[in-house]
Amino acid sequence: DATLHVTPPSALLDVPAKIDVAGLKGGDRVVVTGTATDVGGATWRGDEKARADAHGDARLDAGMLLAIMRPHGAARISYLHPGVTHVRLAATVDGRAVGRVTIDRTGAGAGVRDRRLTVAHDGLAGDFFSSPTARGTPVVLIGGSDGSAPTLHAALLAAHGHPALSLSYFAAPGLPRELVHIPIEYFHRALRWVAARTGAQRVGLVGISRGGEG
Repeated sequence: DATLHVTPPSALLDVPAKIDVAGLKGGDRVVVTGTATDVGGATWRGDEKARADAHGDARLDAGMLLAIMRPHGAARISYLHPGVTHVRLAATVDGRAVGRVTIDRTGAGAGVRDRRLTVAHDGLAGDFFSSPTARGTPVVLIGGSDGSAPTLHAALLAAHGHPALSLSYFAAPGLPRELVHIPIEYFHRALRWVAARTGAQRVGLVGISRGGEG
């Protein structure tokens, strides 16, 4: 019988992982489908394909599968939660199910804390990720024209030692509804907040996607 294994079954989202489907016939075409649900209720889905070798084994890159997963049924672009995400994998050969497994992937990592910022209380909107061991250069991250903040990227940076603020600059309570007339002083305020919070002399600024490239 065919078997489906993922190594490692639990890890940070950016840790390389391998999918192995064994017990097949040489040349079998395998499709591995990954699904997950984000905090907004949208279902993410992606497919990776491979052929079994002469020994009946098919190997795929779990990281590639996770990278191509996209939300379906969402009114707008959304992101997977930086906490633990359960990703369901199902392998099929010619439409016949040959294995299922659930893996855990996280962006936060052990010890990473999330402080939610609001315009009403802090003058900023976003999430600040840090940990007792995150002593690298802090970073402010801003998203693009869809209005979503890059919380997953910020959580991963904190897990790798860099305190990170995922900053919303429109389409959030207390901020402009559209990407129009955004005051540059808002970003200066975010940089100063992170510098004061961390005691750092320098703070990095990273823009993701169109709208955050300037």
